[in-house]
Amino acid sequence: MHIKEHYENHLANFYSWMFGDFNTKIKEKQQFFQYHKIKPASSKIAIDLGAGCGFQSVPLAKIGFEVKEYEPSPKVQKYFSAFPRGLLINVTFSLSAT
Repeated sequence: MHIKEHYENHLANFYSWMFGDFNTKIKEKQQFFQYHKIKPASSKIAIDLGAGCGFQSVPLAKIGFEVKEYEPSPKVQKYFSAFPRGLLINVTFSLSAT
């Protein structure tokens, strides 16, 4: 079985369950970024490849990054509707040269 097929047909169904509560994970990542003094610099852009449920994208946007995220799985993309409104998160579902 191809990796993408395994991810889409099996793992995507359990993705958020494997990691636990969304809000708890957001708080954990925010604390991690604060502890390691991760904050926007000159470009203020953060790229999240394979963004999953947005566990990194949301806290990065909350501390001031403009987040560009890529998530190829339509099943995992459903979690994006739960993102807090007003954050600079640009979601891309395909990587094409434009």
